[in-house]
Amino acid sequence: MKKILYLILLLPFFSLQSCVEDEKDIFDASAAERIAAAMKEYRATLAAAENGWLLAYYPEKNHSIGGYNMMAKFTAEGNVTLSSEVATRNYEAGDTLTSQYDIISDMGPVLTFNTYNEILHYFTEPKGSSDVDGMAGDYEFVFMDVKPDKIILKGKKYDNKLVMTRLEEPTDPKTYYKSILDKMVESSLFGGFYLFVNDDTLCIANIVDRTMRISYEDRDEKGDTIVESESLAFIYTPTGFKLYEPFEYIAMDMKESVTMENFEWNSEKKSFVCTDAGVNVVFEGYVDPNFELYYEDYLGEWTCKYTAGSTKRSVKVQVVEEVKNKSVRLKGLTFDILMNYDAVLGRLIFYGQRVGTWNGASVDAASWQVTSPGNLNTSSNYGMVTSWNRKESPMVLTWEDRGTWQYKVLGFILWANGGEYKGGGDSRFAYISMER
Repeated sequence: MKKILYLILLLPFFSLQSCVEDEKDIFDASAAERIAAAMKEYRATLAAAENGWLLAYYPEKNHSIGGYNMMAKFTAEGNVTLSSEVATRNYEAGDTLTSQYDIISDMGPVLTFNTYNEILHYFTEPKGSSDVDGMAGDYEFVFMDVKPDKIILKGKKYDNKLVMTRLEEPTDPKTYYKSILDKMVESSLFGGFYLFVNDDTLCIANIVDRTMRISYEDRDEKGDTIVESESLAFIYTPTGFKLYEPFEYIAMDMKESVTMENFEWNSEKKSFVCTDAGVNVVFEGYVDPNFELYYEDYLGEWTCKYTAGSTKRSVKVQVVEEVKNKSVRLKGLTFDILMNYDAVLGRLIFYGQRVGTWNGASVDAASWQVTSPGNLNTSSNYGMVTSWNRKESPMVLTWEDRGTWQYKVLGFILWANGGEYKGGGDSRFAYISMER
């Protein structure tokens, strides 16, 4: 009886030994060894791309401003050469800068850009004491899927997806980014887009930053009509744009959904056309019937006329590019003035702004009521817009009230330290027009 009891007691130990042997059969190496092997493999894959990789890089939480193109070339020794379509403080778009990278173990292989590189860290570093996240970009990425021609990673802090595609041919960064800029400039001339799905117009969409924002009618569970809004992050390509991820569109009364991802710009149709197989979706650019002038039409020399106190002035000014298709700088007055470009209506917008310093005090261009009682406000929410006379010669732009303040703005005053600027040149600008 004792022998039988001993055998019964020993059975669990035999079973445990069997399980251990099974585990050894399933995993020939420990977890640490497997991670080490993966890290070695991933480093080799990165370095094997002789022409480097094209990166679709998305900063900001929830990729809220869209994506940016970068290129990266890795060496087995731990060096990486980066370029970006975005100009930074010291580097132009397409310039290259070499720093270091590593693949580390952090609950799995992680790609880290572990020495400072201005081109990449432009997206990650704080922009000031009150903006600790900057553009909320990642510099450490968890490997999600690795293939010889495509690597998918996820930002360790902000979770945005990073897709790296192997470049099969030598690619000059400046030429590549210039081809993207050309598409951006051409398509940015339109204030918005009509969305066509299967040849039916469904809604209007706008490009804001690098997102396509659409609103459309749908029905809720009760059958009532509701308005759905989507913000689709994308990255520009040399031919058009590619969404951050495929978007399934189901609008009111549609029997079947439509999934879209890749678009090409058609210059003749002024449209982004979906190139996904079997998908008939088009974003067609439209011009507002009240549209006035394209961005380039404003650049160059003008004669600026205005009233300074009781004196009428006429001075030569220059309108120069600040941010293409977004803003200009007006030069020739007492201080330079920034004006935004409204791409929807084709107008320039003056707004309250800081323009310089005088005797240690800041100088603001304050929106001015002009007529009694002559209220002032330095807020950027108030100001004026240009209105074109619809003639080529003479072309006249009249600065009119923007309509965002309870008082009618008809000019601006230079204001410094609680009083009117007295540092030389005119300080009052009323009833402004520009001619050429």
